[in-house]
Amino acid sequence: YLGLLYTYGKGVLQDYRQAAYWYKKAADQGVVKAQNTLGEMYYYGRGVMQDYQSAFVYYSASALKGDAEGQYTLGVMYEHGTGVAQDYQQAISWYLRATEQQYASAQYNLAMMYYNGRGVSKDMSKVKHWIRQAYEGNDVKISKIAGDAWSALELWQYWQLRTRLNSQFSTLFPFKIIAYLHSKSISFVETDAKALFWLSFIMHYSYRL
Repeated sequence: YLGLLYTYGKGVLQDYRQAAYWYKKAADQGVVKAQNTLGEMYYYGRGVMQDYQSAFVYYSASALKGDAEGQYTLGVMYEHGTGVAQDYQQAISWYLRATEQQYASAQYNLAMMYYNGRGVSKDMSKVKHWIRQAYEGNDVKISKIAGDAWSALELWQYWQLRTRLNSQFSTLFPFKIIAYLHSKSISFVETDAKALFWLSFIMHYSYRL
């Protein structure tokens, strides 16, 4: 509690060093929130010398007790090799733990792991799954980022389909393309305005290019 007061200057002068001192006392007694906050202070060098290894120690302590933010941050540290040897498998493991608590940043980062093939095989179905989870979460900032990523992914998918159809049906009319889609059981995952726009674009213009 004293750490919180010194962090925000409530009733006392704001003093990150004092905040870190009191957070450490609480963290060493096993208080999860204090462990996570102290990890953050070491990570950013706020009130203490920046020390990624110490940040890793305190984030680990909170993560092992089920703190979603700590679990997510361990994933980030393993992914980028910050304060610990880079290990994509460990990164994925910690992101997954955080996603069990619907932690949106972990959901989005996990999508990017599948997109880039880091520690896993590239898998666009899982990219879409985790981007959607992040988008539908209650973190407004991450939801916006995920929404933009979904739009870009949607555009990429339709462009790929357009290119594939163009190579096979360069002189055919749209209704023949539609017949081909039905024969291959290709479905479009969204029916919102943007998806319908690109679907319409493909149907009416790809055969002309």
